[in-house]
Amino acid sequence: MVSEKVLVKPAYTTWKRGTNPITGSGTPYSTVKKNGDVVSKYDKTTGEIMCLVEVPAEYKTIKKQIVASPPTTVKKMLPAKYKTVTKRVVATPATTKKITVPAQYKTVKVRKLVTPAKTLKTSVPAQYKTIEKRVIVSQPVLEWREILCETNTTPNLISKLQQALNARGYNAGKVDGRLGRETLNAVIKYQRDNKLPSGQLTLATLKSLGIQ
Repeated sequence: MVSEKVLVKPAYTTWKRGTNPITGSGTPYSTVKKNGDVVSKYDKTTGEIMCLVEVPAEYKTIKKQIVASPPTTVKKMLPAKYKTVTKRVVATPATTKKITVPAQYKTVKVRKLVTPAKTLKTSVPAQYKTIEKRVIVSQPVLEWREILCETNTTPNLISKLQQALNARGYNAGKVDGRLGRETLNAVIKYQRDNKLPSGQLTLATLKSLGIQ
């Protein structure tokens, strides 16, 4: 690293305001010359005095690096370095070897076809079943029948009806003078057994039971 002085700005001259120029007699003049050059000027109108001033040069000291010696190539011998490592090596190359493996036996159960499939025809006797079947004996006809209604049906009459049906083996239920479902079912069964018009309590049914 070395120091070097370098020029920043060269010296120059410039006009600056000043005081009255001084001569040998001390009298102000409009101009003052030095070595034939004007170094001062005086403006009588404004009274302003301008002096020619020399401004010295400016320098700056800088530090810089210089090459003390040019680069060179140096050959240096480095000793060899060794390291012990563990590795797997083939001691004997791969070979093919034949080994006789004895046969192995095992007893297993298997299904064997003894007789092939065949079709046998067996005679199955017919089976019969007796069923009841309703057939139309005569076509339905519209007939007028005399029946009892709520107006002419009294509890006393129903009680007699229940007694008569129970006496003939038809379960008309309790003798209570009411024409309930049990009594009506007994009436319908009695009508069908005696081939009477069924479904309603008719006068013909009462007459057949001996009820007046």
